Amino acid sequence: METTLLFSNWLSEHSTLSQSSIYKYSQAVNTISKEMQSISLITKSLYHMNLTELDDALFLIMHHPQFISKNKKGNHMYSNALKQFRYFSLDCCELQEDITVKIHCIEQSDLPATTKETIIQSRIGQGEYRKQLLQKYHSTCIVTGITNRKVLIASHIKPWSISNNHERIDVNNGLLLCANLDRLFD
Repeated sequence: METTLLFSNWLSEHSTLSQSSIYKYSQAVNTISKEMQSISLITKSLYHMNLTELDDALFLIMHHPQFISKNKKGNHMYSNALKQFRYFSLDCCELQEDITVKIHCIEQSDLPATTKETIIQSRIGQGEYRKQLLQKYHSTCIVTGITNRKVLIASHIKPWSISNNHERIDVNNGLLLCANLDRLFD
């Protein structure tokens, strides 16, 4: 899915902005990205940057006179759009980093190579499963309404250990719960 669309969907789920404002924010990020590339302030689209590159680019952009002028004329809509885009990028990065850290720990363990590979593949699958449950339940615990993605757990209704391969990745066999309720549910 194109990053612009992902950003728009994220704004729909995580903000109280109207649909027209969401569209304007998505377009604002595109506009600023193209304008800053055209003056060689940045070398690639904001939509194609990792979090570190984005932070560096945002610092340069926010302090550039051309952006400051445009942002002032636009009633600070451009800086607000970039802030929301930064939150979106951080949210996406945290999901990826969580999986990456787990994989790194597994790779550094003393487990046999085939066991490591099996566990890594299941972690990658669990990451996708969690991502699908976050989408299904709009990143909200179904019991408490908590929306902090860091504490939300993709829980299996039928336990992983007795599920077949299809059930392990079936979002209809899952609930999105905050960590303490997940533990109690287990």
